[in-house]
Amino acid sequence: MEVELKSLKEEYAEQLFAFELENRRFFEQLVSSRGRIITVITILRKV
Repeated sequence: MEVELKSLKEEYAEQLFAFELENRRFFEQLVSSRGRIITVITILRKV
């Protein structure tokens, strides 16, 4: 398997963040939760 990593472009940040929020429970089954930081970011983005 070949993996290529690229820097996140700002234009994709919103989509990536939304994807992570929608799939948060799935990801937390695989890796440790980042806890409240995601919740805080979500609230701040609405302000």
